[in-house]
Amino acid sequence: MHIHMINKNQFESDLEAAGFSRQADDIIGKMKEYVMEYAASSERFLIETQTVMNEYKAVVCAMFSTMEIAGAKKDEKHVEFEACTVWCE
Repeated sequence: MHIHMINKNQFESDLEAAGFSRQADDIIGKMKEYVMEYAASSERFLIETQTVMNEYKAVVCAMFSTMEIAGAKKDEKHVEFEACTVWCE
């Protein structure tokens, strides 16, 4: 199955602005795994990953949504990044 993130540049830019650009690959991997195994069309979902920043535990959360695109192939899913949030403990 091919998973296409419609606005990957915005996702990477938002993570970089928050200081967590290194977590992009981990979040994308978890997003693709979720979409392949669980996601229905037109669904919103949250992906979380934990990391350490300045000796604090941080949780990076990214909200995505799957989209139905007219003319898309059956083995193709389209995902849109919506927002990211960071919590530090």
